[in-house]
Amino acid sequence: MGLFEWLFGWLFRERKKAGKTEMWELEKTLFYVEEACAEDAKSLEKEIFSRLSEVKHLLKTLDSAIDEARRKNVSLDEGNFGLRRIVVTSRDGLLNRFSQLSKKLEPPKTTMVSEIYGYAVSSKKIVREEVIQSRKNIAYSKALLAEEIKAIGKELEEIDRVFSSMQESFEKNRVAGLAEFRKHFSGLESAIKEREALEEECKKGLALVNDAALKAKRLSIDIDELMNSSFAHELSDIEAKYKALFDEKGALRQKFLAVLEKVDKPLTRFLKIAASSDGVVPHEERDLANSYFQNVLVASKRDPKGEQLKKILSRVLAMVEDGTISMKEKEKEKRVQALREVMEYDFFSEVFWKLNSLESEILGVERRISEFPLNKKISDANNELSSAKRELSSAQETLERLNQKKKQAESGVLAAKGLAEKLAGRITENQVIIKID
Repeated sequence: MGLFEWLFGWLFRERKKAGKTEMWELEKTLFYVEEACAEDAKSLEKEIFSRLSEVKHLLKTLDSAIDEARRKNVSLDEGNFGLRRIVVTSRDGLLNRFSQLSKKLEPPKTTMVSEIYGYAVSSKKIVREEVIQSRKNIAYSKALLAEEIKAIGKELEEIDRVFSSMQESFEKNRVAGLAEFRKHFSGLESAIKEREALEEECKKGLALVNDAALKAKRLSIDIDELMNSSFAHELSDIEAKYKALFDEKGALRQKFLAVLEKVDKPLTRFLKIAASSDGVVPHEERDLANSYFQNVLVASKRDPKGEQLKKILSRVLAMVEDGTISMKEKEKEKRVQALREVMEYDFFSEVFWKLNSLESEILGVERRISEFPLNKKISDANNELSSAKRELSSAQETLERLNQKKKQAESGVLAAKGLAEKLAGRITENQVIIKID
């Protein structure tokens, strides 16, 4: 090509026009892509079926060439017998193999161009594999059947060429991209349906969250109203009285223990002696003495006037004085004095009577509290509120999971949309934008 021819050819050659931008509704996208391929599909279909007819003809010719080679007589009596025997065996194996190959290459009974394309691709591979695997038999057979083997090879070569031509025609045609587009467009539609289903689930999930939150709020308001009602104030006064009585009971117990603390050491030794010596201290006295240290209220009911307690203290005093409870002289005098003082103490009037009266009053107040109608209402409302909060938490967790799935589905839609647009643009040679909600 000369300089001027090249230069002017470059300046004035027809240039490919830039593709335009197409905005398509999702529902019409497949139709538009198929429409863009319609003319190409017709021309491809015409060419493919023409090639298919050619394949059928070549297979018949191949069968004839195989039959011709089979009819060729190879005498075993002439020349090298061993070689001729190998040639005959190789020929029979080769012709049987090629005969089976011809049957394998029988065209499918279909009008779908995409299926015929698949047939051409797989058949081309089969032909080449069979020829490669038959190389040894071909080499032996050519020794005495050169023309016949050459004729078979020519037919196979032509069949291979036709298959290659069919494959090339399909792959160069825009229809080749249509099957791939259909596949990915179907994926886009499935992704959109999945996203829409998740959107509906998210709406229901949000409604459940709102309902649970509203229920919990209403119950909280109900409880606040109950807690601020006149009945609640009355209950609060009763509970305050209960606390005061309970505190007074505790103070009396501490008062009793403070009195016993003065004689704590001899009493403790008495209990040890009572626990380790059978018969020295009666069983009832030992249990009662222990009971006074553990629960004065229970002990006072067993000994309402404190007479048994004074009897126990009298026994302790005697044991200190006679040395059964051993002490140093100075401490002994101190503990004897303390024991006599405690024995003079009016346990009944100062502790036991008041303690039992308080206990009776406390039981009455407890009964009033347990029977108070507001208590049950507040308890029931608190139980309902706890249940509503659990429902709310569960609904929120479910909604969070659904929102995550919805987000993933949205990403899937965008990815499928982008790929479908790319494939549609490649087929139509335009920039395609698919509109979806």
